[in-house]
Amino acid sequence: MMWGYLNPVKIIFGEGCISDIEKHLDTDRVLLVTDKMLAHSEILSRVEDALKNMDIVLFDKVQPNPSSYIVNACGKLAKDNNIEIILGVGGGSSIDTAKASAIVASTGIPIEEFLSGDRKIDTPCVPVLAIPTTSGTGSEVTPIAVITDEEKNKKQPIVSQYLFPKVAIVDPELTYSMPPEIAASTGMDALSHGIEGYWSKNSIPITDAFAIACVERVLRYLERSVRNRNDRNARREMSLASLLGGLTFAIPKTAAVHACSFPLTHRFGIPHGTACGLTLVAFIKFNYRIVQEKMNYLIRCTGYDSLEKFCEDISMLQRNIGLPCKLSAYGIKKEDIEILVEESFHPNILNNPREVTKRDLFEIYSEIL
Repeated sequence: MMWGYLNPVKIIFGEGCISDIEKHLDTDRVLLVTDKMLAHSEILSRVEDALKNMDIVLFDKVQPNPSSYIVNACGKLAKDNNIEIILGVGGGSSIDTAKASAIVASTGIPIEEFLSGDRKIDTPCVPVLAIPTTSGTGSEVTPIAVITDEEKNKKQPIVSQYLFPKVAIVDPELTYSMPPEIAASTGMDALSHGIEGYWSKNSIPITDAFAIACVERVLRYLERSVRNRNDRNARREMSLASLLGGLTFAIPKTAAVHACSFPLTHRFGIPHGTACGLTLVAFIKFNYRIVQEKMNYLIRCTGYDSLEKFCEDISMLQRNIGLPCKLSAYGIKKEDIEILVEESFHPNILNNPREVTKRDLFEIYSEIL
């Protein structure tokens, strides 16, 4: 087996490390990208205090599942203000917006042309510094930005080595105020990253090690993190789990679970991590016979002695953190399954270790209805 590994992101991890942002900047022209809620929060005040010597421009229009319209507006603002580094502060939506807007700022070309595949990102973009405030997406260490093309009404990723952030500042203190429902959903996203990156067709030994460390932490600390935001140890370990999840799938990419999550989120408004959790156990069982030996190793490493108990506890974890395991809880009906099947054939599904057919998807969706 021949493989290579690249992750050029400089990672700074630890409580209070947000105060040292300026040490990692070699410019004073900064665009701060975030959402309206964080823009008026103590978190952003801390970031701005740490940037007291910088010339800051604020973009606070980020929305969940960022759209091409928002990305283009952000990129134009960066270009018009001669921004030299973009700071994404928030969850995956803010960081993905920062990464995608760096393409627009660097090229002056609307992001839709990159989403369609008509253009490739073939030169470095405006550097991005990523500051996550949730524990799930891992976007701070990946070369991926997931954007919704508004004209095509389609959510899809852009992937390029030039989308790796320059620096990731992972300060668990920024997750202490995260609401339980966001901790729950983003935590399931981290778990999905760990498991999918582990069985992806493109997985390699280094990412397997990250995956095991990620999954073990999520299973041990997610419920504690959701039930008690004052459990700082649990919140810190979930910050680390999220980071490890990002390192897991950055190279091998995600697979069928994430492919299915896109229509569940885009069409039915289910939060991304929650959507991943809905099909996760079903795909663990579906893929098991193809990756049995490898999955048995992960199961043992996380303290279980059988596939059945592993799956049972993941489902129990979802229920304990307030996430239903059935599609019907989100208003999805039997007649919706056909459209879900059609829209789940996203390129990520090609990374799945077992080939997925329309019939397979129909059966999986029917099982979790």
